[in-house]
Amino acid sequence: MLLRGQNLVGYRNYADDVVKAFVNQSAEVGIDIFRVFDAVNDERNISMAVKSIKECGKHAQLAISFSLTESKIGGPIFNLDYFINKAKAYQDLGADSLCIKDMAGMISPDDAFMLISALKKPSAFPFNCILTIPAVWRR
Repeated sequence: MLLRGQNLVGYRNYADDVVKAFVNQSAEVGIDIFRVFDAVNDERNISMAVKSIKECGKHAQLAISFSLTESKIGGPIFNLDYFINKAKAYQDLGADSLCIKDMAGMISPDDAFMLISALKKPSAFPFNCILTIPAVWRR
């Protein structure tokens, strides 16, 4: 299931008890893997969903929404350190796996290689890294 954190499957924020009930009901009817993201990568918007997923004993795949401030990774905001630090924050939240969600198709092949290589270093993170990109590569 793709879950928008505190927004669940909609566009407005829901109270924590609603998020918990939604995740519990989803797990009860058969959802085993929850891919959770926040469009602006704010951990506060996914923390309750992750906590609820873990309480249900299900797989929490946390997705970092990919973005750029330059044409390549390395701008003042979205640089390699940003993505590594975000992955560490998601690991601290309880991620079972990590996803780089490139909703706009902006990642270049060499940036993808650099980012995934950094995230897959055995010393960096103990979980799998998955890259999702749109069906049509726009490069």
